[in-house]
Amino acid sequence: MLATVAAGRTTALLAGVASTPSNVSAALSGGYARAIDVGVVVLLAAGAVAALTIPPLRREPAVVARAVVDPEVEAEVIPIVAEVGFIEEPDCA
Repeated sequence: MLATVAAGRTTALLAGVASTPSNVSAALSGGYARAIDVGVVVLLAAGAVAALTIPPLRREPAVVARAVVDPEVEAEVIPIVAEVGFIEEPDCA
């Protein structure tokens, strides 16, 4: 697309003038400058569309629930291992 813009502008600048090296150089520079201008406008438009349509990535912080601790209540101690009666095996001698 930008090459077409540059070529069109270069052709327009060279129309009706003598094809001297200085005129050709000026026309080519003008064509490239127009293509760069069009490219900048396209990129700015794409950036604006992206900024307006893509949702933000920020999330609200999670709410952490905290337990209310009563300092007057003592915690109940629960044993991890309960005593279990084992059957002893007779000696095999």
